[in-house]
Amino acid sequence: MTILALPTYQDFTEFRFLPEPNTLAHTSRLNRVTQTIELPGTRWVMTARLPPMRRGSAAPWQAFFAKLRG
Repeated sequence: MTILALPTYQDFTEFRFLPEPNTLAHTSRLNRVTQTIELPGTRWVMTARLPPMRRGSAAPWQAFFAKLRG
């Protein structure tokens, strides 16, 4: 597994790093009762916002996000 480094050009204007639990939910059509099952495998989700930048400055970020593959 390759470890990728964040580009160092800009600081984030907003940044959140939170766990997202692996859960399944089923709602019955008969009585509308919802059952929730928590499964193993919590994943971490990052939400970030970058300031406006010119194309040349944005290129390292675009390459970084393309390397994440999803």
